[in-house]
Amino acid sequence: MPLAATALGVARLLDPDAPAEAQTVTKAMMQHPEMVQGDGGFDTEFMRLLAGRAISKRGAEGVQIIGLAPHAGRPAIGLVVKVADGSARAATPAAAAALAQLGLLSADELAEVQARGWLPPVPQRNWRGLLTGEMRALFTF
Repeated sequence: MPLAATALGVARLLDPDAPAEAQTVTKAMMQHPEMVQGDGGFDTEFMRLLAGRAISKRGAEGVQIIGLAPHAGRPAIGLVVKVADGSARAATPAAAAALAQLGLLSADELAEVQARGWLPPVPQRNWRGLLTGEMRALFTF
């Protein structure tokens, strides 16, 4: 499925006029984010941070979807990240960088995203804990 179509579909899930089935799913995700990925996982903690206005779900092969409910006069937004090599570890920083660059997080939310280490640059360490590099966002909007 093309990424643009996926992003549109995610946004439509959060549209106030979405079918009842879509509203049931998104409401369940927002009310029980621990059922999506478990405590401590990005999806769960991101949905908790944005309390009732976002859904998030990691997929296979480096895919991350985020949906933002309509807020402050802006329509619902769908964001899809696909890491070309299929590695999931870069999906979170890429999604966080996109949200930050697009101005879709409040100052407090952005500060929390950064405090949790989701916003690039994200240090990379080997099994001994030695710094071996970092992940950076090399795109701009």
